[in-house]
Amino acid sequence: MSASLFPRSSATEASRTGREVPNRRRLAMRWRRLGSDDTGSVAVIFAFLLVTLCLFIGAAVDFGSALRAKAAMQGASDAAVLAAAIHLKTSPSDTATAETKARAVYLANREGKGFKIDGEDVRFTLTRESDGALMAEAFAEGSVPTHFTKIIHMNNFPVSSYSAARIERMNIEMALVLDVTGSMAGSKLTTLKLAAKDLIGDVIWDDQSVWKSRISLIPYSYAVNVSDLSGPIPTTATTATGKNWYLQDHCVSQRHDAQRHSDSLAAVGKVYSNTSACVVPPARRLSDNVQALSSDIDGLSAAGSTATHIGAAWGYYALSPNWANRFGHSVNPYSDRDTAKYLVIMSDGDNTIQYCQNGRPDKNSLGTGGSSSGRDTGCSSTEGADSYLRNVCSAAKGSGIEVITVGFQVSTAARNLLTQCASPNSYYNANSNAALRQAFKDIAARVNKLHLSH
Repeated sequence: MSASLFPRSSATEASRTGREVPNRRRLAMRWRRLGSDDTGSVAVIFAFLLVTLCLFIGAAVDFGSALRAKAAMQGASDAAVLAAAIHLKTSPSDTATAETKARAVYLANREGKGFKIDGEDVRFTLTRESDGALMAEAFAEGSVPTHFTKIIHMNNFPVSSYSAARIERMNIEMALVLDVTGSMAGSKLTTLKLAAKDLIGDVIWDDQSVWKSRISLIPYSYAVNVSDLSGPIPTTATTATGKNWYLQDHCVSQRHDAQRHSDSLAAVGKVYSNTSACVVPPARRLSDNVQALSSDIDGLSAAGSTATHIGAAWGYYALSPNWANRFGHSVNPYSDRDTAKYLVIMSDGDNTIQYCQNGRPDKNSLGTGGSSSGRDTGCSSTEGADSYLRNVCSAAKGSGIEVITVGFQVSTAARNLLTQCASPNSYYNANSNAALRQAFKDIAARVNKLHLSH
């Protein structure tokens, strides 16, 4: 009863009693732990990722250095081609000097930037295009040495830049209407002369073989002097009587006909005043002679009250085909797409004088002596000077002329009037002598349409 039909073996018993089985079990467990232990793999992967991350960070640093160097190179190239183009504006055939100036500007802009560029080189191409436009181009290239990416055999990053400045060319006809009233005497007139001569030198280029640029000078104060125009200039006014009234030969005032704001060929008013001398410098027809125009500018003198509306009207006439024979010059039609017409009006103050139909300053005029000998106290003009100016400017703009105005140390009222007169975004406010010269330089650049094209 106590004996089993199937007695256990000693091995089975040993397993049951736990003498051998635990040793095997421990061995199996060790093998399983060895197969599942990834502690060493994580370390290897982490090390690989760390090296890769450092490499990317280093590459980013090197690439950032290359980008900063490229930006410095681009800025220097932009400045260089602008310098070349500015020279080519007035001397389109002098490409050697233009390139010399461009290279000097490039080097000056690159100095002190702190970016080492190996093998840095800049090449310039200066050309005239088929439409007459001038193009200045700069091609710069080099390489920036690396610090971190050398470990993958990238010893440098190539960098390059391209810049181009284009001066668009077309025929230019400009009327330069300049305030020479008494308030301009002294340093203001001296500055105006310098500014005007700068503009003339910039707008009128040497080579007139493809495109022509011409300027007409219209000095004004209380009137415009037409003595040097070919004429005849039609005038109308009743004969003034009385010992205090004198006809000022060659000085003309405003029109009073129904089309007075237009450029139609019609009679303009004479000027009767308490003196017979017309002290306004003479107006000049369109010319491309820089020396002659500059000489005329040097001869300007300041005297009289302000009638900007009369100066503006004669600037309009200078650009009009209807008045070409009277001025003694040829004028391209308004419809000519290859011609840009500019009416530039500069003033240093408020309008103070307008005229009756009899050619005398009206009772509302100021600065004419303040007595009956200086103004007609018995009449008022058909239209005030400010309204007249706005309407003339509107008519000129309607003809396709770009009207540009410059206020030189003017009142708020005068600034508003000149802004209304100008084409959109074409009013320049100059509060100092330096600002006036800069305004005229900006106008010259605008007319020449100098800009970076790339």
